[in-house]
Parts: sequence; structure tokens; C-alpha cells
Amino acid sequence: GITHLAREALGKYLEKHPQELLPGHKIFIENYLVTRLNIKSVKTNDVITFKSEDISQVIEKSKALNEHQLQAWSKYVK
Repeated sequence: GITHLAREALGKYLEKHPQELLPGHKIFIENYLVTRLNIKSVKTNDVITFKSEDISQVIEKSKALNEHQLQAWSKYVK
């Protein structure tokens, strides 16, 4: 689904631009990217693009989360 695509895009971005992110940060980023696209479902052969600039900006937003917010996002980590 779209969340897996966002997770993959974030992973590829972090390979090129390594950063220390907690699981709560990553879940926040994935959710933000999915919400921003406003796509409810994807089909085989659909092309979904996540811009590097968007990923960079949301990483910075995630770093502004306080401890309580991070804990709230972390509950969605498997």
C-alpha cells in the first residue's frame, strides 16, 4: 500500500542522507507523506512520487516533536 511506498522512499532517502531517527520519527514521517498525497489506494503499475524536498522538510518537522508526541507515534511501531 501507500504506507509501504512512503516507508521505502524514506529508507532510500536515509541511505543517501543518513540521520538518527527514532521509530516514532519514522512513523510520523510516513504518515505525513501519505496524508500529504491524499491517495486512498494504489493499484499495480501506479507511479507514486515522493519529492526529496518534502522528505527533508518532514524530517525536520519530526525532529521538533516533543517526548510525549514521540511516545504517541511510537505506539504504532510493530
